[in-house]
Amino acid sequence: MDVQMPMMDGLAATAAIREREKITGGHIPIIAMTANAMEGDREVCLDAGMDDYVAKPVRSRDLFEALERYAPAGRPAGDAKPSAGSQPAEAAQPKREVSPASEVFDRAEFARETADPDLMRSLVDIFGEDYPGLLEAIESALAAGDAEALHKAAHGLKGMIGNYQARGPLAAVAALDARARKGDLAREHLSGVRKATEQLHRAPQDFRNEIEGD
Repeated sequence: MDVQMPMMDGLAATAAIREREKITGGHIPIIAMTANAMEGDREVCLDAGMDDYVAKPVRSRDLFEALERYAPAGRPAGDAKPSAGSQPAEAAQPKREVSPASEVFDRAEFARETADPDLMRSLVDIFGEDYPGLLEAIESALAAGDAEALHKAAHGLKGMIGNYQARGPLAAVAALDARARKGDLAREHLSGVRKATEQLHRAPQDFRNEIEGD
């Protein structure tokens, strides 16, 4: 359950589900997902009736582990996540050299964290389809002087970019989101956000073609 959604946020949606369950019975496991990842977020989500919490950008290992905890009883353990030897502990990962290209799109990290060719292709396509609308929403909010709408649009774009191991674009949008959350329109960030998202749109295309050719 995404915490920030239009019309009804994840906390309100969870509360509505829990109220319905008082009549219908049962319990739907709800795992919160949020790009804020601020101290206290987990407690807020649990207090709202959610069962668990995963921070964006979502790491495959964290998501599999959370899903496994709430899998239906009777299913063989381990079906929803990679085998124990397939994902070495983070502490054991060798230190990687950071190149300028990887600041825009770190293809090695993206492949490692996504770990599924079909999902990687889908994520590349989804970004190209969805980012123009989010960028347009940011520009419209700035034109209207609406800091709340700007925060919602920037937060949505930040959550999307978090899936792509894109440090530069993520930092640009996060800076705008942080200022907007405080009521500051921060118009000087717009050109940087526009440039960063356009770079991120272009960067994964060659990678997608390589996956297609495998």
